Amino acid sequence: MSLVRILKEIRDLEGGSAETNLTIGPAQENPGPLHYQATTIGPNGSPFEDGIYVLDILFRENHPFSPPIIKCLTRTFHPTIDEDGNIYIDVLHHNWDPSLTIEKTLLSIQSILSSPDVDTPSPGNSTAAYVFLQNRTEYETIARECTQKYAM
Repeated sequence: MSLVRILKEIRDLEGGSAETNLTIGPAQENPGPLHYQATTIGPNGSPFEDGIYVLDILFRENHPFSPPIIKCLTRTFHPTIDEDGNIYIDVLHHNWDPSLTIEKTLLSIQSILSSPDVDTPSPGNSTAAYVFLQNRTEYETIARECTQKYAM
């Protein structure tokens, strides 16, 4: 069931979508039936706008009963993404639901780029969270600079 579902979800996303700005394909390193790479474009109106963010996706053997492990390979300055690219959002951890598809999961990641959840304590980037809460203009400037340097 696991591999059949994964392959169906990947097929549904292959080729990308202009509506979602998501693409997916085999991982560049160590490709396999459970390892993929996705890209998303930073949302309009955010400091991540026009940036290309590469995500490494590793499905677990017991998918969909456990969430995939997803890391952001593109360096960024964001409250819920740490320096190693680990992404701390609820759907990848304690709020995972087996009915979530990889597309919905990737859209959740895309959504946090423009609307980070800083109300919930996260082991992500504490400096980015602090700057976001204390000085939104400075946060946006730093995030935009990171986008221009690493995501374009």
